[in-house]
Amino acid sequence: MANNVQGNELARVPMWRRVAVVLIAWPLAAFFGFVGWHKSFASLAELATYHAWTARVPEWIGRPVGWMEIACATALLASVSMRAWPVARWLALAVASTQIVSTAIHIQHDELGFIGQNVVLGLGLLAVFWLTRPSVAVTGNGQ
Repeated sequence: MANNVQGNELARVPMWRRVAVVLIAWPLAAFFGFVGWHKSFASLAELATYHAWTARVPEWIGRPVGWMEIACATALLASVSMRAWPVARWLALAVASTQIVSTAIHIQHDELGFIGQNVVLGLGLLAVFWLTRPSVAVTGNGQ
């Protein structure tokens, strides 16, 4: 019975949404996998060289941000399967929120050239959040 319910859920999600999720999520996964790895494991000097915003916050804040980005990248890659959508959805929102913090830090340090990147990344992550929303069941009796 549970398998049938899941099949019905899959049938309610239009194919364009499934394709859009992969087309948006996978490039984001590549980016956040790369930068997340560096935020997690690169030296602070190297992070500062490349203007990583996490080089300007305490290391105990910056390193977990990198780990969260790696987790998000993994979930975004897994979003080819709709079973991963709930996790990908909320990790995308969490990482999108870090783009606001990143923008504020770049503004504070007069690195305005990075703001466009933050906007594009944030919008992409918010698109994934929106596209992976649960489907609403439509019944014939108005419920």
